[in-house]
Amino acid sequence: MSSKLVAGNARKLIYQIWMLAWGSFAEVVRHIGYLKEQGLDIDYVWLSPIFDSPHIDSGYDVRNYYEVHGRFGSMGDFDSFVKATKELEIGVLLDLPLNHVSDQHEWFQKALGGEEKFRNYFLWADEDLGWGNWFDGGTAFEYAPSIGRYYVHLFNKAQPDLNWRNSDVVTEFKKIIEFWSSRGVAGFRLDSAPFLVKSMHKTRLPRSLGAYAGVLHYYMRNETVAVLRELFGETDLFTISEAGMPLKHFANKLAGPKAPLSATLNISVPDAFDHKMMLIKAGEDVNRLRRVLHDWSRVPWYVASLESHDRPRITSLTGRSGEELVAMMLEGKPQYACLYQGQEFGLQNPELSIDELRSDIMFGMQYQSSIRKGALTEQDIARMKHSARIYARTPLNLEECYISQEGCLRAVVRLINEWKRV
Repeated sequence: MSSKLVAGNARKLIYQIWMLAWGSFAEVVRHIGYLKEQGLDIDYVWLSPIFDSPHIDSGYDVRNYYEVHGRFGSMGDFDSFVKATKELEIGVLLDLPLNHVSDQHEWFQKALGGEEKFRNYFLWADEDLGWGNWFDGGTAFEYAPSIGRYYVHLFNKAQPDLNWRNSDVVTEFKKIIEFWSSRGVAGFRLDSAPFLVKSMHKTRLPRSLGAYAGVLHYYMRNETVAVLRELFGETDLFTISEAGMPLKHFANKLAGPKAPLSATLNISVPDAFDHKMMLIKAGEDVNRLRRVLHDWSRVPWYVASLESHDRPRITSLTGRSGEELVAMMLEGKPQYACLYQGQEFGLQNPELSIDELRSDIMFGMQYQSSIRKGALTEQDIARMKHSARIYARTPLNLEECYISQEGCLRAVVRLINEWKRV
């Protein structure tokens, strides 16, 4: 039995909130309440990580899965948020980082302190195995002097990867999932889901491949699917896997009636605008993007999406209007679609200084990496800006959006209503 699938042919709209762009849960409720009043038929609101975190990576470095970060409010405020969204007939999806925790998490601190039980919660090697991280392509290994070994971090060194072959880790996350489910959460978006189980061997691929140097040792292993099935296979939660994938075969392993999850959000699809097969750099081509969207929309558990917290605004990238791009996203009649905050207004990238861009850990690591290589050229900066995540993470000017972008919102509401008429 897989986690909850949509009954019949009902199409569902997910609306993503980047919590760090908001002051509180109450502000989020007011905004989605406004959108509902305007006719935007939202079924689920997906919140970026709300857990206690030092925010080295904007909350994807969790320090405590059982606490809400103070800048968003209290646990009581969260409970009120869930109640308010239910009154709006909207389910809450929490972004749940599974691949790693913060290096400030109690588990990792106890591991560094020599407690064997918790040392086994993480992955260790006697040497750097040659894998690259996904932020700047540099090493994915960091030496821990107190242990005398290296730990794995597929992202920043402040995010040690968990050992999902350890049944204790699985048990810990079952408790976490139950804790939030009992508070009325409808489901989860699962960060980096294809990366969970790793084979700790030295790569034969060159380090020059960056993040791809070690990918064969952890991407979409069968053991990962088994872990996800154990966590979610017997629940009625609505679950979405984040996954960058070129092949539908991988999507079908993660989501569907015989798979552990409800749906898959393929973050590689928007890359088709300037990449062939979503992987190989190519000239810009909106029609190629349209073809890939249509192709993936035939997968019943695919979540159609063009914007997110992990990429710049698609309007700025393509030069097309917000209305035109939402229409393109829905043309293939996908079962699910996801709007990112501000997309309903057709927002474009804001003007940001280099210091503002560097405040995001990914851009900052890439910037420093270019300097270490001996030169930081205008071409390097242009390349980094082309994929800078922070453009989509800035707060919305709601007063301006509600007034000056009202026309785009009305058009998006109409498009969503037409798409939902099955």
